Amino acid sequence: MAEETPNPDQAAPDEEDDDEQQTLDDLTVMTDGDAVDADGETTGAVGGEAEPEDRTLGTIHAGSQTTEHELMDNLAPQQSPVIEIPDIAESEVHDRGIQVDGLQTTTTDADTESQGETVDAGGSRSFGPGDGPQGPGTGREPGGAGGVAGRGRTDAPTEPDGGDGDGGGDEEIIVAADGAASEGQITEVPPGAPTPDTTPPQTPAQQATPVTPPAAAPSAPPPAPPPAPRNVAPESEPAPPPPPPPANVAPVAGADTATTDEDTGVTINVLANDTDADGGTLSVTGATLPAGVDGTVVVNADGTVSFTPGTGFDALGVGDTQDVAITYTISDGQGGTSTSTATVTVTGSNDGPVASADTVTTNEDTGVTINVLANDTDLDGDILSVTSATIPDGVDGTVVVNNDGTVSFTPGAGFDALGVGEAQDVEITYTISDGQGGTSTATATVTVTGSNDGPVAVHDTAVTQETTGVTLNVLANDTDLDGDALTVTNVALPDGVDGTVTINADGTITFEPGPSFGTMVEGESQQVEIAYTISDGQGGTAAATATVTVTGSTTGIVTVVDTATTGEDASVTIDVLSNDVNLDGGELSVVEAVLPNGVDGTVVVNPDGTISFTPGSGFDALGVGETQDVAITYTATNAGGAIETGTATVTVTGSNDGPVATADVATTGEDSSVTLNVLANDTDVDVNDALTVTGASLPDGVDGTVVVNADGTISFTPGNEFDALGVGEMQDVAITYTISDGQGGTSTATATVTVTGSNDGPVATADVATTDE
Repeated sequence: MAEETPNPDQAAPDEEDDDEQQTLDDLTVMTDGDAVDADGETTGAVGGEAEPEDRTLGTIHAGSQTTEHELMDNLAPQQSPVIEIPDIAESEVHDRGIQVDGLQTTTTDADTESQGETVDAGGSRSFGPGDGPQGPGTGREPGGAGGVAGRGRTDAPTEPDGGDGDGGGDEEIIVAADGAASEGQITEVPPGAPTPDTTPPQTPAQQATPVTPPAAAPSAPPPAPPPAPRNVAPESEPAPPPPPPPANVAPVAGADTATTDEDTGVTINVLANDTDADGGTLSVTGATLPAGVDGTVVVNADGTVSFTPGTGFDALGVGDTQDVAITYTISDGQGGTSTSTATVTVTGSNDGPVASADTVTTNEDTGVTINVLANDTDLDGDILSVTSATIPDGVDGTVVVNNDGTVSFTPGAGFDALGVGEAQDVEITYTISDGQGGTSTATATVTVTGSNDGPVAVHDTAVTQETTGVTLNVLANDTDLDGDALTVTNVALPDGVDGTVTINADGTITFEPGPSFGTMVEGESQQVEIAYTISDGQGGTAAATATVTVTGSTTGIVTVVDTATTGEDASVTIDVLSNDVNLDGGELSVVEAVLPNGVDGTVVVNPDGTISFTPGSGFDALGVGETQDVAITYTATNAGGAIETGTATVTVTGSNDGPVATADVATTGEDSSVTLNVLANDTDVDVNDALTVTGASLPDGVDGTVVVNADGTISFTPGNEFDALGVGEMQDVAITYTISDGQGGTSTATATVTVTGSNDGPVATADVATTDE
């Protein structure tokens, strides 16, 4: 208990007057009458006044509320302080006690000026004389035992039904205190009951026990209680035992309802319709959802309950509802609980559909139908439809939305340019609707794969003279949609046509008219239709004709191509005139023969009209089985002065030219091996021949070893005899090796290794000797 703080505004007591101080542990005031608030209005809750001794300190407890006050004043001996018991809300207290703990009373001098302090419903404090009789114990001697009693009342602002018509009255609450000067207990005395015994308690500090108040008359105010007894001696009569506390009445939770949509949380003031007969403060202690309900429920600090629907409610469509019965429990703080349900009706709202991307593959020449709705979804289960579908600008093709919700795409001719193995993606943008205003857009990607489109061969024409061949680039006007590389795979002359047609490596064809065309005179012509076939390399082919018009000339000579074969090291003589024709009759002669530029060799016109060709050394590079053609152009003439050129083609075949092995040198120490790449400087004019070392040997008597390695090198290791070489001394070893070109040609050379001496340390040998004594 805090010590009393002197009030500077109060008069100091006379020093010669004795003070009497008594500490009252508890003051309990019980009543079932109406209480009044600060304005004097009836609240229907417990309330009243208590008049303790002079100079009081203590704490007031009212039901579940506690208001602590230090109540102190200096009063004259004949004055009684009044403690105004705080008013309590109607829902807060029913038949509950109001308790003032640790009251301390002190009797002061009679001349001390009285200042009152009252604690009202707002928490203000004041003391002052009460309206009722002064409580007992105000004139007790120090150190003596005795009782202290106070009283309280409630002032009814209106006349109760069945009253005596005096317009109001007091309901007195008698309180008494018993105990020694330093401790005691103030206990309620119901109206009309005798003053309790003030025998001192058996414990140092005894807590007050609430007492059930007497029942009030249903139709008339209770009779006025007798005045509180004064100066009751502690030993006058025993105090009655306190009655048991009143039983708590459990609160009543009422069912609640609320409505929200599937995407919105809702907060419910579940306590708004819940009640508690004792007026206790209610709180929500728990709230749960039914098993399997998707969502969350939270009890908020202000006693409301918030429910948030989970995504599972997204399945509710427009106009659909689902009830969720939230079970919640309330408590009155006194052990009483009640459970009820708050039913939330969740209403569905439209959830837009979700269109998912689709993929499909088709050939460049084939349309495709896509069931784009197959993987599209709608949480509400609405029936989906495709409202539009478009292809990107510049894409050659058509897209159609079908009645069954599928989308069909047909590639246009522009996709024919795709070759085999090539592909092009087309992103079709489509939009779906759920019929409730919700839409979604996605793409259906069609991969168009190329297929082979056969080439197109276009007819060709050319003109040549009867004695002159002609070359046609037949592929120049042929096409392929896939851009494939075209080749000529076949050519043919009509039956009975004199001449030859050849496919050249560059895809052109050459036609050479035969001798029969030489009989045509100037102004005559003859057409030859050469049939040819082309391919795109992907299995596609096409055929066309190349028509050559052969015209007659004024010359009387017709030359025909000649051919001959010779080896790279041999000359050849060709009778070029043997197949040429002199239309004027008589003998022909060759006046000139020329080799192509860059050809290594010589050509000579012999007196007999033949020509001789001798290959140069450049042809030595031809290996076995290799060939090279040489087209010799010659000019023929007749006695009439007519001149005509012809061609004699000589095929030169390669023969083997043996390799040439070249001597090698190397140096090594007497104790070290050395490896020589002997092929590095060896040659073979047949450039395609691969050279190998077939053998290597040392001179007789040389101490050491030589080995032919797999890579064509040879390794030499000096023997122990080379240890005799001193520093600065040398010895050459001539290794003989043979190479081969794999075509039967071989060559032999030497690889000379110079072995240099190095110092060999001396060897000391143990010695023995014998001597006589």
